[in-house]
Amino acid sequence: MKKKISLLIREEGGAITVMAVIMMVAFLGILAVVIDLGHLHTVQGELRNAADACALRGARAFYADVEPYVEPADNLRAESESKATVVMNYSDN
Repeated sequence: MKKKISLLIREEGGAITVMAVIMMVAFLGILAVVIDLGHLHTVQGELRNAADACALRGARAFYADVEPYVEPADNLRAESESKATVVMNYSDN
């Protein structure tokens, strides 16, 4: 019995297969992290663009000027226009 165990320990056949499986799992883990970071970067850019659009639309609504009459600043209109822009520029649910 002792000879069989020592023969199994010395046997190196299949060692490459075990190392290949371990390396595949490691590479898939790294790939998952890279994909998640890429998605995070994309969503961050979309949210930044949406925030800029909301600020511009709110500023336009706040200082709406129609020739020849210039309307006074309207906080409620600016806020509602900004919120409408948020609804139109949602990102990743």
